[in-house]
Amino acid sequence: MTLTHSAGKLTWGGDGTVEIDFSSHEMTNVDINSGTIDGVTITGDISGNAGTATALQNARSIGGV
Repeated sequence: MTLTHSAGKLTWGGDGTVEIDFSSHEMTNVDINSGTIDGVTITGDISGNAGTATALQNARSIGGV
């Protein structure tokens, strides 16, 4: 499954394609519970320990890095 954003549209691709056009719709308070998001900027408040964490207790490899 892929998730892309371009020209105000969010598109999910996979076995089929689903597209949301934000030119006439607005999404708020969206939760993403699984999957991969690549190449996006997320703005807004962060809650939980991610908002205050400075380092991982144990090193992790994310995306091969």
